[in-house]
Parts: sequence; structure tokens; C-alpha cells
Amino acid sequence: MQYKQPLKILILAAEIVPFAKVGGLADVVGALPKSLQALGHDVRLAMPRYGQIDPARFDLQTVLDAVTVNMSNFRVQVSVRQGKIGNETPVYMIDAPRYFERENIYGYTDDGERFILFCRSVLEAMRALDWSPDIIHCHDWHTGIVPNWMHTIYRDDPFYADVASVYTIHNLAYQGIFGYRILEVAGVAAQGFLYPQIAELANVVDIMGRGILFADAITTVSERYAQEILTPTFGEKLDHLLRSRRDRLFGILNGLDYQEMNPATDGYIHTPYDATSLEKRTENKRALQEQAHLPVRPDVPLLAMISRLADQKGFDLLGQIIQPLLAQGV
Repeated sequence: MQYKQPLKILILAAEIVPFAKVGGLADVVGALPKSLQALGHDVRLAMPRYGQIDPARFDLQTVLDAVTVNMSNFRVQVSVRQGKIGNETPVYMIDAPRYFERENIYGYTDDGERFILFCRSVLEAMRALDWSPDIIHCHDWHTGIVPNWMHTIYRDDPFYADVASVYTIHNLAYQGIFGYRILEVAGVAAQGFLYPQIAELANVVDIMGRGILFADAITTVSERYAQEILTPTFGEKLDHLLRSRRDRLFGILNGLDYQEMNPATDGYIHTPYDATSLEKRTENKRALQEQAHLPVRPDVPLLAMISRLADQKGFDLLGQIIQPLLAQGV
């Protein structure tokens, strides 16, 4: 389907394949622009320029030497570099060494300040580039402040007057919870705490919660997950808030990038194969056993799980079933 008037879509995320990846978020954000572009839309992405992203390897070009960003009672100057993915889709990277030139992507005491700087820098960079989006698509807590801003500090800004915000929840368990000072840094301190009805959140700032509260549309990674998070069991204390916005909540199943996830062309496996040559998979099993210094035996099951070491990913369940599973000779 082609649109008479293509939309201008700005996608903000903390990680994007192939530049930086911690989890599935990066895969989704790296693949989604290809599909949107195929529908005729003008898509651009933005992420931080972490220290591990080599400008030479990705041919990053500086497009803005200095963008001044307001952070509470002080200002920060950042530069903006540009890379590309897919069919020449621009990826703007916020270059702020003090905040992002670090060993890891997440896990620092100032993460709230870091990603607020990132989000504010992107919005100011778009102004400097004179590219006003129709839709800003935000992902997970790192960008949850943006829908909040669209209804507060940018509400009367002509450049963003007609922008709609979409907020996608990839993992509700990680919400970006901070103290009151983060509201001052974000410039929305006048709003204060927003969740008096939720005891655990009454006196803290939940950035993901703010994204859910203010976004024009909320999406999750599947229809089932959209239903699950409306319940106390899976709602991570935000189920009350999510139920209040269920008319704006949609489940959209994550898809696969068939160009990347294709065993017939995958350069990372030993022997490519397709649906007509499944027997070649045995060569991949043998090669992996050799590489991992395991006994090379075709009769021994080879199980693999790519994941963070967290119960949320099912490791506790795996521990309970592994012995019975192996006993069955599967």
C-alpha cells in the first residue's frame, strides 16, 4: 500500500542494529525502518553515539558541529553524526562523550540524565536540520520522556505542533525509575509525581509510566503481551495505568528481517541451507560442537539459549525441566 502523502517518521531508541545491541530492542528498531520505507514513508532514526561505535567502520559523517541542549539549570553542547542502514535510511547519532563514551550502554547511576540528554538533543537537532516529523516513535523507558514533552515544554512549539507520539513497550520490567531531581533535569518538575494511586510509585519518577500516560498511541511486541500487561501478574505495577489507556494500547507482533534471518544466506553459520536441504544442518551442529570443544556426536542433543541471565527469560523453568527432557532422549 502506497500513501498519497508519505509520513515523516522519527524513531528514537537507545540501541539499533548494527551499531549497538544489548537485546531484541536493537533488532526490532534496525528492521522496522525497512518496512516503513517500503510503504513509502520518510523514516529517520536517532540513537546515542556510544564509544564502541567506530565512526570509521560505519562511515559516520558530522552533520551538526554543535547543538546546545538545556538540562535544568545548565546547558550541554553535543554534536550530531549521521550513519545509514538499509536503503540509505539516515541514523542520527548524538555525540556527547561525557555521557556516552563509556564501557557499557546501560547500568550507570546517571542513566536518567544520560537519556534525557539524548532525547532533548534529538529534538533540538531536528530543528537545526529543519526536518519536522509527523510521528515520533519512542522505544522503552529511555525515550519515555518525549511523549511527556510533547504535552508540556514542546506543546506550544510550532515546529512540533502537529506531531503525534507512539510509544512502544518492549520490556515493561525496566521502567527507568528515579528520584524527583530527574524531573528538574527534564524541565517538567511542575508536574511532580503522577501516580499517587500506586503506593510503590507515589514518590518516585517512572519514566516509562510517563511515556504510557502521555503517548498518543501505545504499542507492545505482540497482541498477547498487550493483554498480559493489563493484569497485576504481568503489569509490573503499571497495570492500573495501562488499563486507563487501553483504548490507545495495541499489540503488534514483532516480525523477522528475512534478509538477516535467512539460513540460505547467513554468513555466520558453517553451511548455508534452505527448506529443500535441511540435511545440511548436521554440518552446522558438528562445526558448533568442534568450536565449543564439545564431543562431536550426532546422537547428542545440542540445546542453545541466547538471553540475558534473568528469571524473566525462563532460566528458572529450564532448570526444572532439563533433566526430564534429557532423560527422554530428545
